[in-house]
Amino acid sequence: MNKFKIFILLCLLLIVPSVDAASASISVSTSSTTVGGSGTAVLTVSGDGKHIGQIYGTFTCGGLGNVDLTYVESNNPATSKSYTISWKGNTAGTYTCNVSGLQVGILEQPESGLMSVSASAKTITVKSATSGNSSSGSSGGSSSGGSSSSNYSGNSSGGSSSNKKIYSSDNTLSSLSIEGYDLEPKFSKDTTEYKLEVDESVEKVKVKASANDEEAEVKGAGEVSLSSGENTIEIKVIAENGNEKVYKIIINVVDKNPIEVTVDKKKYTVVKKNNDLLDKLEKFEETSIKINNQDVTAYTNKNSKLTLVILKDDKGEYNYFVFNSKKNSYELYREIKYNGITLFYNNMDNKLLPKGYKKYSFKYGELKLDGYKYNKKSDFYIFYAMNIDNGNLSLYTYDEKEKTIQRYNSDENNYLTASLSSILGKYKIVSYVSTGIVCTMLVIGVIMLIKKRKMM
Repeated sequence: MNKFKIFILLCLLLIVPSVDAASASISVSTSSTTVGGSGTAVLTVSGDGKHIGQIYGTFTCGGLGNVDLTYVESNNPATSKSYTISWKGNTAGTYTCNVSGLQVGILEQPESGLMSVSASAKTITVKSATSGNSSSGSSGGSSSGGSSSSNYSGNSSGGSSSNKKIYSSDNTLSSLSIEGYDLEPKFSKDTTEYKLEVDESVEKVKVKASANDEEAEVKGAGEVSLSSGENTIEIKVIAENGNEKVYKIIINVVDKNPIEVTVDKKKYTVVKKNNDLLDKLEKFEETSIKINNQDVTAYTNKNSKLTLVILKDDKGEYNYFVFNSKKNSYELYREIKYNGITLFYNNMDNKLLPKGYKKYSFKYGELKLDGYKYNKKSDFYIFYAMNIDNGNLSLYTYDEKEKTIQRYNSDENNYLTASLSSILGKYKIVSYVSTGIVCTMLVIGVIMLIKKRKMM
């Protein structure tokens, strides 16, 4: 009997399918192992003959590149997938290619879910270019009438020679300038930081830069947009051997004729040009207006007839403000969005408040606002706002518990108030009648008491 059980167990083990149905491998190819060399690193994920449904993970080769692995089976599932990193070794060092968090799902084995798969790491070694030794006085790489920063040195032995290129390490500039302006200090290839001040009316500048070595690469030159305040422009020079140097130009955009205003006892400066300081708002169109006879970028909404400008405080923070040209006043623009509706939150006129409501603060998203509640424990706040789409000003109710907003139902409140007044009116009539009856009975009682005493 024991032998029979063992036989059955062996049969069951033989027919249970293996869940190991995926593998991965990494291969590396190089054109050169010295600085400047390039090549590819390939990760191959295999379903071992079965179709791959999903792949997740990250394939990386240190600082040479990386690939996020995200694959979900389409109409043509494959039994293998390959991911390639094309690299160039600009800096000497050892780079490791490996895969992390690799998970693979097989279509034929849905019950197995995502399986963790690993692959052996591969390394890429990039060596610094060095010159060879000469034993017979042979040399190369320079020609009469000039010299090159990229040289070749030869080895000779038995009449044969081999040449190795020496990559230039020159990562300096031969010139750096801003078209139409003078940098401070005057340019020198060994000075890496410069300063410049321009008026706020200047929106863009053109940076010119040339490398000292024609084999070096220059990044960051060309037309650059400016914003109010301090702007830092970086010019990066990459030598042929991969060495980098960064030159900086700090441009301070100043307003030489500022428009200064005070809002709620706090000082601000009107920003005349946005220059992407703040994201442009939906439902508002850019225009230009005059403030103190100076051109200022503004944003208008034709339905609400609101005009917005940007103000900067003394801490350098920017915000949109509603500008009232008739009153020459400013009010912080606070925007509330819900169900596709955009509201401009207003400071409430206390005359609009129902009786008995008191002020309490609440948060809606990132905004901290003042609302009003009938009592401290209530979940419902009312606040005053303008619907940007039609320009209507209304009271709104905010449900703090469910985080919802709707227009304040004044009709219901008026009905309840009227009902309460009616009840109180009826109560007063009953009270008056009752009081009259009591008083009459008291008078009659007093009269009868007096008569009784007289008869005695």
